[in-house]
Amino acid sequence: MLLRTFARSKVGMGRMALSSLKAKKTGITVNGVEVTVRYILRAGDIVRLEIEDLHSSAGVEPFDAPLDIIYEDSALLCINKPPFLAVHPVKKLRGDTLAARVTAYLPSPYVFRCATRLDRDTSGVVVISKNRVAASKISGLLALHDGRFKKKYILIVRGAFPENSEIRGEISLNIRRVPGNPIKRETIEKKSDIAGSENDPEGCFALTKYRVLVSVNGYHLVLVNPVTGRTHQIRAHFAGIGLLPLGDALYGEESRLIGRQALHCLSVSFPHPETGDDVVAVAPVPEDFRVCAEALFGAEYVKYFSAALNAELN
Repeated sequence: MLLRTFARSKVGMGRMALSSLKAKKTGITVNGVEVTVRYILRAGDIVRLEIEDLHSSAGVEPFDAPLDIIYEDSALLCINKPPFLAVHPVKKLRGDTLAARVTAYLPSPYVFRCATRLDRDTSGVVVISKNRVAASKISGLLALHDGRFKKKYILIVRGAFPENSEIRGEISLNIRRVPGNPIKRETIEKKSDIAGSENDPEGCFALTKYRVLVSVNGYHLVLVNPVTGRTHQIRAHFAGIGLLPLGDALYGEESRLIGRQALHCLSVSFPHPETGDDVVAVAPVPEDFRVCAEALFGAEYVKYFSAALNAELN
């Protein structure tokens, strides 16, 4: 077997990850000897792929602050991200970010590779790869949209859902950038099955499944499963069908009950990139979300949706 084939099909390295090894002096060796990806492997050969990072992420300065670690092993780190913490640094936001906290936590050098990204004001599970092979495998899995990588969110919206706590459905609307607005997205009716891009006039394919857990006085607590992972997908999709995400100044309406969008990534489950075993990471509902839900739905409803969430997760 060609070493290139072995690295991609057996190890799971992507094209870019493999190309980066080719540029290293000892990036790819067989039995201690430097070889190219065209080397033909034989039984008993010992292959070493030097996947360790040589340099840390550019523009990310380590920031020593607590991390709420849900799951960790040699390949993965699952964090319960608090609200109001950005994942990546941007020009106007340096210092304390999730990337900076993880960079301070892990041995240097380290490149921050976030498999699932949350908006600054969204809380919950974030999956981070510790090396490029794990990152490549998870990225490939996410791109399939075949249900093996599952994300579950809870969201509070206001709008025209029927008063029925068992309602289920899905939203299949393409998502595109709003012209002239670098941040906001909008929905558009799907005209073809081509995946497309956010920059295309017809947008890119996006699919969100949901189940309404509780409805009171026009407010609804929704369990959401985004099948695809587009930017602002959940918020844009619900706004696109006339349901306003609570506390969301961009897609819904601000609220005195919560100082951010009432959106929390409750759980993520997927096959481990190295072993194939099931990984399940669950982030408890944060305090501000719980207080908001109690105010809207009452103690009995909170008790009900807690039981419903446990049933879904188990």
